[in-house]
Amino acid sequence: LGENGRVDFIVSKLQPEKVFSPHANKTLLKVAVRRSDDDMVDKIIGNIGHIDRKSSLQEVMEHYPSGERKAELIKKLFNKETVTALGKKFFENYFSSVRDDAQVKAEVVGLLNTTDIHVNAELVVKSARDTLESYDEAKCLFDAIYDIKISDQETEALIVFCLMENKLYDIQNAFFDALIEKEVFVSLNARAVISFMETSEFNKDQKAEILRKMMSFEMDNRARDAIYNYYLNTNTDDEETREMILDVLLIEGAPVSTGTVENYLIKTQTDGEKKLQVLQKIFDTGINKTYVGDALSEYMLNSADPPEIQSRITEYLIDNGFRIDSGMVIKYLESTHDEAEVQAAKIKRLVQNGTQIKADTIQTYIMSLNRPEDFSVELFNLLTQHSCTLNIEAYARFLLFCKDPDKGRHNDVLINAVSGNLSDNNVKLTHNGNRLSCNVFQAYVLNTADSIELAKSIVSSFNDRKVRLNTDIIVGSGMTKFKKYVGENKASLSVVSRQLCDENRMFSLF
Repeated sequence: LGENGRVDFIVSKLQPEKVFSPHANKTLLKVAVRRSDDDMVDKIIGNIGHIDRKSSLQEVMEHYPSGERKAELIKKLFNKETVTALGKKFFENYFSSVRDDAQVKAEVVGLLNTTDIHVNAELVVKSARDTLESYDEAKCLFDAIYDIKISDQETEALIVFCLMENKLYDIQNAFFDALIEKEVFVSLNARAVISFMETSEFNKDQKAEILRKMMSFEMDNRARDAIYNYYLNTNTDDEETREMILDVLLIEGAPVSTGTVENYLIKTQTDGEKKLQVLQKIFDTGINKTYVGDALSEYMLNSADPPEIQSRITEYLIDNGFRIDSGMVIKYLESTHDEAEVQAAKIKRLVQNGTQIKADTIQTYIMSLNRPEDFSVELFNLLTQHSCTLNIEAYARFLLFCKDPDKGRHNDVLINAVSGNLSDNNVKLTHNGNRLSCNVFQAYVLNTADSIELAKSIVSSFNDRKVRLNTDIIVGSGMTKFKKYVGENKASLSVVSRQLCDENRMFSLF
């Protein structure tokens, strides 16, 4: 009734420890709690044989202010009979509606662990959300929760809560420490870890620490690889953070898949100048390199890395025994911007690693040359060291276009490798303003820029193979004998061409 004066007078004369009526003590406890009279509360509860434990525990839990004293009072009143009498619903209501701090709620959880009543762990933690501010508070609560075995579903809910709802570093750290110390079986999925890495605003050290703990839990290899693939190929953390996180992920034995490695190698440019270092970390995990044997082929042809980075990575892969498909050698020769010396060095080492050279690779090489001086003796020797083959067009291009200091010897190799009849298969060329179609022997005699000694040697090779010089050729839209054509155009022939024609009786009447 608001008569505080009277209450003060009565309290001054009252001796609570000598009140033996449970009904009176129930009322007195309510008065004492509402007046924050701790001395009276202690005396009433100390008179344990003359109080209603159920109503007293309910009063203290619902209305006594949070703190160490409350925890001590709850412990004094707590026993299995009282808890059973209050029932599970009371404790659920307590956790969901009473704003005690985490330490008090941890004490209640610990006491409940000694009974048959279990309140859902997610409800407990969420109820303390606003007071979970320090590592020690959170650790105390999680330790209490995991002092007994709880369901996997509850643990999954706590993971979601800690990672998605209460994103404080101390809380997450305390949660995972509790799981590790209590040896709780946890099966994390890739989505939870990836979500953490995408949304976490922790500094690099904190992020790495939480991730290290997460990766220590049970996870199948497919899930782990999904995490590696995400972080290597999608995440855009700053350079220092990526370096630290990759050190956590790419440990020895990490099951990085070939698809993830290929994606990183061929498509990803996130790490820039440090891409080679990351690639080394990937291979240091112990990945079986034979499973990514085709990666170098794709990288050499399709990588978007700048040339200097591509060169270093290519060298690294070749040094580590990677080879390329024989068809890829041809594509490399067709598409690369490497200098001839670089091409030769790479192909030589690739051959040492087991790369096979297809017989027609020399044909592709000759047709890919843009300038006469681009011809490489070293590349030629590499590409023709085993069997080789080429068509008439490629052979004619070699004879008439390539600037080869060892042309005579190389011609001996190629003329024997030509597929097709040298006499009957024509090549097209322009001579003295005329568009001609003739065999490669005739084309060489008309357009060679070689010295007379070399030219005689090559002509001799044609003669040894019975290739005919004086056959029909097409000039424009008409046909004539080669002998007639050179006779009519003798004045426009080069000195070497005239001499070759003369020595092969193209100017004689018979």
